[in-house]
Amino acid sequence: MNNKTTIKDLKKDEMLTLKNIEQPKEKQVWLKSHYDRSTKKFVIYNFSDIGKSKLIDGSKEIFTNFTF
Repeated sequence: MNNKTTIKDLKKDEMLTLKNIEQPKEKQVWLKSHYDRSTKKFVIYNFSDIGKSKLIDGSKEIFTNFTF
């Protein structure tokens, strides 16, 4: 029963998944970091590897409220 929302609606350091997964593994969980003005995208980083990050649009649908 994941809640679908957009990345721009999350607070900094909130956990999320990019797919609707009830019980995600560590490598499937991401944390919201900050907004990058130069690319006009939000930065997320991987829970298990903080060196791994992605840029995603604010309108991208993400999922919260999962068991971890």
